[in-house]
Amino acid sequence: MTKAIILAAGQGTRLLPYTKDLPKCMVEICGKPLIEFQLEVLRSCGISDINLVVGYESQKLESYGIPTYENDNFDCTNMLYSLFCAEEAFQDDGDLIIAYGDIVYSKDKLKKLLSTRVPVGVVADNNWKEYWAVRFENILEDAETFKVNNLNEIIEIGAKAKNISDIQSQYIGLIKLSDTGKKIFIEEYASSSTQMINNKKRENAYMTDFLQELILRGHSINAVSVNSPWIEIDSADDLHLPSTIKRLRAIQNNL
Repeated sequence: MTKAIILAAGQGTRLLPYTKDLPKCMVEICGKPLIEFQLEVLRSCGISDINLVVGYESQKLESYGIPTYENDNFDCTNMLYSLFCAEEAFQDDGDLIIAYGDIVYSKDKLKKLLSTRVPVGVVADNNWKEYWAVRFENILEDAETFKVNNLNEIIEIGAKAKNISDIQSQYIGLIKLSDTGKKIFIEEYASSSTQMINNKKRENAYMTDFLQELILRGHSINAVSVNSPWIEIDSADDLHLPSTIKRLRAIQNNL
């Protein structure tokens, strides 16, 4: 049985004032909280075992009646630390979907990810330049490196990109782990209590730092390439872009 963990502990300071009294994942777009879009697409693919990692204004999420894991250190840790606040959810057999709480993606993306038979599958947007061009004056401002080999294995991810040639795709914040992948994550995270993760302490590491570290340690991490729209609400500007609404409508048409 497939399980999902939505990482929803952060405030999202770049979304102030919208997140003054709300967790980032509850900011509304087109009259609907971000998290509800994600719950809808997960359930439409038969995933009912959904868990949240919460932190900032966590009581606001209680009304959803979803099992939660608390990141009490949400204000001084990053996404990887949040994920392992829910390590208990790794224990059951079956695939595990890991999703950021500030994204909206279509059913076809999730179905493609679910059908992928690899230990670690990372959803990557091949049309990232189109999306970044409407969000940033300089598309390298927020983009990170993402390189794959001819086997579709990621060989570099998450570094500051200096050139467009460093970016073949862009990670969207959606991952699937098989039972083997879960074991890899658990074992390598445990070993990182005494080792650095991509030159960071593990409480300060981003998910992409961990993925890059796994690659350096010899693990195969596969890209799951997609081309259809998705959205990330990372700033107040993202909320109001005409492109955001257009892309959201395209996603809704795919539900």
